[in-house]
Amino acid sequence: MLSDYGKVIRKARVETGETLSTMAKSLQKTVSFLSATETGRKKIPMDLVPKIKEYLINKGAKGDDINKLELYASIANEELSLTGLDINRQKAVVKFAKSELTQEKLNEIMKILDLED
Repeated sequence: MLSDYGKVIRKARVETGETLSTMAKSLQKTVSFLSATETGRKKIPMDLVPKIKEYLINKGAKGDDINKLELYASIANEELSLTGLDINRQKAVVKFAKSELTQEKLNEIMKILDLED
């Protein structure tokens, strides 16, 4: 099953008429590598995500999902880098991740952070 990241990439490619082959050539990656990241068989290099996003936008991809690629990639990779965050933000991320908030409270926070689906 495709992750949200894979779904967004695939949808954008189809809508813009791009193939894995043309995207791979432009990004100097192999088709098999991009396919594996799209299907979740390989982790997504986070430094590649902005390049993929830029490529797809330049090809005409639009929508909020394209702008959330970094978020979807982090979720698909099941990891989040705290690099560059000040100590208070690092603490907040860790505390939030380990919290036992109710779904109602999580929904409220998601609304505040503008992350509702």
